[in-house]
Parts: sequence; C-alpha cells; structure tokens
Amino acid sequence: MLNRSLILLLPVYSLLTACDAAESFFNAQRVNNLIERARQDRYTPPVNGKLTEAQVLMFIAVRQKEAQLARQAEQRIDKTSENLKNADDETIVGVIKGFSAMSDLARLATLDIQAAEMMNINTAEYEWVKTTLLEVALADQAATMHKAITTAQKDLLNHLRQLADNETNTAKRAFYRQQISEIESNRQPPPQTDIAGLKHNTVLYQKYKHRLRLFDTSSGTGDSDVEES
Repeated sequence: MLNRSLILLLPVYSLLTACDAAESFFNAQRVNNLIERARQDRYTPPVNGKLTEAQVLMFIAVRQKEAQLARQAEQRIDKTSENLKNADDETIVGVIKGFSAMSDLARLATLDIQAAEMMNINTAEYEWVKTTLLEVALADQAATMHKAITTAQKDLLNHLRQLADNETNTAKRAFYRQQISEIESNRQPPPQTDIAGLKHNTVLYQKYKHRLRLFDTSSGTGDSDVEES
C-alpha cells in the first residue's frame, strides 16, 4: 500500500520539481535580458562632468525603488532557504532549490538597474550618475581623512617644537628636531581634485549626502522625507 501511494505521488513530485526548475531558469533569463537591455541604452555625459539636481533626485528615487525590490527579493530568498533546510542537498529537489536561491541572488545584484528600467529611466544615464556620485563621495572621504591627518600632524609638530625649545639636553633636543624633520618630510599632499565638475558635484553631494545611501547595502528606505516612487 505504501509503495502504491508513493507511485501515485511521483507525478505530483515531478511536476513540482519541474516548476521549481522552470522558475530558476526564467529568473536567470530575466537577469540576462535585463543586462542586455541595459547595454543597449546610450547616454553622453556632459563635457564639464557636472551633475544636475534632477539627476541626483532621480538617483535617490531609483535607490528607494531598489530598496523596495530588495525587501521582496530577500523575502523570497528567506523562503527558499527555509525550504532548503527541509530538502536533502543531494536530492534533485535540493539541487534545484539551490539553483533557485542563486538565481534570486543574481537578481538581487542587479536590482538598481531593474528599478531604473521599471521607472523608465535611461540605465546608461543612471550608471553615469551613480559612478559620478561615487567618485565625489570617495573624494570627499579622502579630503576628510587628509584634513584629520594634517590636523593631528600639526598638533604633534607643535608639541615636539615646544619640547625641543624647552629641552636643555643637547641629545634630546636633537632627537626632537629629528622627529620634526621626519614628520615634515613625510607630509602627504592634498588629494587629487582635478576631477571634472568635482567642486559643483560636491555641493550637490553634501546637500543630499544622507539620502543617497551610496554605501548602504541594506533594504532600508532611507530618510522618511523621501517619498516612495
């Protein structure tokens, strides 16, 4: 009786397995199609390299849409992970569910492009805006770090000069002056600032810095004052 029941369930088992396999295949195909469509988009950046405020706001809107899609994708991945716990990794079901999880992860990696396309935004322009904002953010971080290091070096030099001026021991005074000389000779120049449009773009970056979520990989929505698209 048990064997007969298993035989009767085999068609259902096969159908469910085939559905999972088909879903994994179509998910992978959708990612490939998305990438191919994005490659066909064209955008000529301005010669002066300057962003517009509208482009920055467009980027923020895409990032919010991306966060919305990310939450949905994470829910699917969590569900797949739960199913994987109940499936033997060596069975065909375990293998197919593994492929399904990988296809969801692949879609997760291209969510910003998917979001831009859903919002009828030129993905090539979006990518240029994203790259430009990242350049500005990294330049801003480099400038902030250089300023902090310069300030610390200045304080240290002042302290060493004071020690050298007040030191009566010739050897110790020579040691302090040697330290001062080494620090001064190893000073780092300011970071490169000849990126096209950097000064203009930095103003926009500072204005919207906390809403850009450039380095935020979470599925949070960011600031509450930005409306969902």
